[in-house]
Amino acid sequence: MRSITGCLALGRLVRKWLVVPLPILLLPAVPVSALTLLGSWRIQQNRESGAPLAQVTQDPIPGIGSLIVNMGLATRPGAAHTFTAVRDFRVGPGGETVKIAHVFESLLQDTKCEVLIRVVGAGSTPDPNFVIPTMAFNRERGLPAQAFSANDTFMNALAAGNYRILVRVKYKNRNGSWDNSKPAPGSPHSFTLQSL
Repeated sequence: MRSITGCLALGRLVRKWLVVPLPILLLPAVPVSALTLLGSWRIQQNRESGAPLAQVTQDPIPGIGSLIVNMGLATRPGAAHTFTAVRDFRVGPGGETVKIAHVFESLLQDTKCEVLIRVVGAGSTPDPNFVIPTMAFNRERGLPAQAFSANDTFMNALAAGNYRILVRVKYKNRNGSWDNSKPAPGSPHSFTLQSL
C-alpha cells in the first residue's frame, strides 16, 4: 500500500513540475535581436517633360521591407524622373546582420539611369557598415537600345539602434527612351530589407 501511495505522490509532484511549465515551452520563439520595420515607405516622385508616374507596390511579403518600383516606358525627349523612398527601421539589442537586395532590368537608348541606396544611422550620416556604391547605367546617343540590369545583395552587421534606408532611382532620357516595364527586357526595380 505504501508503494502505491508513494507512486501517487511522486506522480503529483512530477505533474506539478512538468505539466504547469508546459505552456511556457509552447510559446513561439522570439529573437533577442531583430530588425523591426517602423511605419511605411515615404515616397516622393519628381517628373519632368512627360515622364510616366512610377507604379509602386509596398511590402508584398510580410515581415520584409520590400518595395517594387516600375518606372514605366518613356519615349519623350527630355523626360526625367527621380523616385525617392525612405523607410525607418530599428535593430534590436545585440545588433543584427542586415541584408539589402536590389534587382532590375531596363532597356535604355540615349538614356541614363542611376540607383542610390543608403543606410543612415543616428546623426543623419551614412552608416560606414553599408557603403553601397551608386549604380550608374548609361547608353550613349547613336547606339542601339541595350538592356542593363542588376542583381545585387549587400549584407553587413548593424549595431543596435534606429536607422533609415533611402532608395533613389533616377532616369534621364536625352533623345531616346527607357523601358522598365515587364515583359523582358524590362523588369521593375525590386528592393528588399531584412535581417538574417
